[in-house]
Amino acid sequence: MRNLAFFLTLFMAGSVFGQPVSTFDSNDEGWQTTSDAKRYPVPDYFPTGGNPGGYISATDNTSGIYFYFNAPAGFLGDQSLFLGDTLYFDLMVNYLGDANPSLADIRIQGAGFDLVYNFGSPSAAGQWVSYTIPLTAVSGWKKTSLTGGSPSESEFQAALSSLTLLQIRGEYTTNVDIVGLDNVRIGWQTVPVELVSFSGSQSGNIVTLNWSTASETNNFGWEVERQEVRSQESEDRFSTGSQTENWEKVGFVAGNGTTTEPQSYRFSSPVTSPLLPAVFRLKQIDLDGTVSFSKILTVTVHPERLALLQNYPNPFNPETQLRFYLPEAEKVTLSVLDITGRTVAVLVKNSGFQAGGHAVSFSGAELSTGIYLTRLEVGGTVLTSKIMLVK
Repeated sequence: MRNLAFFLTLFMAGSVFGQPVSTFDSNDEGWQTTSDAKRYPVPDYFPTGGNPGGYISATDNTSGIYFYFNAPAGFLGDQSLFLGDTLYFDLMVNYLGDANPSLADIRIQGAGFDLVYNFGSPSAAGQWVSYTIPLTAVSGWKKTSLTGGSPSESEFQAALSSLTLLQIRGEYTTNVDIVGLDNVRIGWQTVPVELVSFSGSQSGNIVTLNWSTASETNNFGWEVERQEVRSQESEDRFSTGSQTENWEKVGFVAGNGTTTEPQSYRFSSPVTSPLLPAVFRLKQIDLDGTVSFSKILTVTVHPERLALLQNYPNPFNPETQLRFYLPEAEKVTLSVLDITGRTVAVLVKNSGFQAGGHAVSFSGAELSTGIYLTRLEVGGTVLTSKIMLVK
């Protein structure tokens, strides 16, 4: 049986439900350092000793330039969703003090704006310290330098909308320092579940969803939500449809609480509208009731054989779309009959159509209210369906 699959990967440099995040639990996740760090541009990676798990580290070379950690592509791009939210990270330095307090601790660039921020010198040596940096225009951010003017909200929004650089300062002292970085994330402070994949496939009249996690904390479970897609036809072909804002809960899958082991999940849902996409998202629920949403997954849905589908709209007045699906290119005759079997309209007569979904317009303006039949002839096969005209 033919399998029509759609696959979406949500975990790149780290992404938890759309949230940029790097926990460094398995590798350096593409982070780099600037030139004052030894072994530039690739930091050292340690699988243990982080806060917790793995972390990255860099040693300065005492050139006086002061090095930064540079975020990878997974943190860049459009991050406007997190305007007004927070940048979080854990830093561990060996020496206290700030030999260059005029140097920015955080730097972001985007849309031609260079924004900088200082949180002051690290507060502890030889241990992990967590930092929270507000992503708002009124929280101490400056333009270009720490003595520059404050950005407006629109400027801050523009920078986040096309983020091209995120730097976190690693060096604060003239001593030879070794600095560790861990748990960098933009957005929610709590990162309970690492969703690493979310995919869907159709087989017959069933759509099967599969997703997996790298680790979980207090995961009560997943509500599976489906979004209605309304048909949106062109003259003779189906387009992708238009989505509403309404989400309907279609099922629940229990989570695995707290675990550092990878977990896999599966959920099946019937095909509700042939030829229209099936659109899903996951609502992850913590044991304390906190919820997070996955990115939206769209699964392409098609019948697996010749099909005459229900017209849309139905009932209709005076126009409707007569819809059918061809598994391969064929010549088609499409007619409308009254309830006695008399032909009242021939819309398509022995015309060639490519494989796929098609819609043909029909007007009942000259007909009376009542039930009619759509008749589809393809080769030696004849299919019929009822349609209703209401005036």
